[in-house]
Amino acid sequence: MLRNIALAGLFAFLTGCEKKNDGDVLPETPPPEAKPALTTEPAYRPGYVLGGKSVNAGTAFVVKGESGRLLALTAAHVLDANEWGTVQSASLNKMAGSRVIELPGKPASVGRSFGELPPIENGAFPLFNTSEDLVIWVLPEKTAIVPLEMADHEPSVNEWVWVVGQEAGKQLQFYRAKVTRVKDGTFVMKQHDRCNPHGFSGGAVLNQAGKVIGNMLAADPKGDLMEGATVGTIRKRIAGY
Repeated sequence: MLRNIALAGLFAFLTGCEKKNDGDVLPETPPPEAKPALTTEPAYRPGYVLGGKSVNAGTAFVVKGESGRLLALTAAHVLDANEWGTVQSASLNKMAGSRVIELPGKPASVGRSFGELPPIENGAFPLFNTSEDLVIWVLPEKTAIVPLEMADHEPSVNEWVWVVGQEAGKQLQFYRAKVTRVKDGTFVMKQHDRCNPHGFSGGAVLNQAGKVIGNMLAADPKGDLMEGATVGTIRKRIAGY
């Protein structure tokens, strides 16, 4: 059964987050008015053929690996672990619906959902371990897709970021959020532009320069917090590709 992606976890670190942050803390600033200027598609909807049926799940984005090859990335938890073994083919589709590229065969790497790993911190609302929640496809050579660039620094507390996603029945949007915590390769964001991030799992989170600062993996369906893997975590997972 497909996971209830993006609403897979509940967490709330609304108080004391800055004091527990492992990274830098920036001064408070007003939210940015202009979204990042991009010259490429910031998000794709992966499509899968598995067990004889076609499904769409999660969100993906494209970056360049160490080898120079293009990599398509999404979240591992968008399918159950046993479903990944039944994937016959996959595709990247623009969020408006048009197909971009076929991805025959299985991904190069399938990690483990944050739900399969012990949390970084226990409690009623755990801080999830997002270190393995990534799936990687190596795109065919000469694929005509311009990749997103990756930031050269981890997110910082009070940094404004943009969560890229498409709510049901709407067009692709950029939603402002503020980083409230960073620890062990996972970061927490508080929504500024409220959205229902169901289906956003695996999608990019961008900084103001339009570079990937992390990804979106989980959200509190009753609140305004989201959680994902930092760009440093993503770099570790794609090392060697």
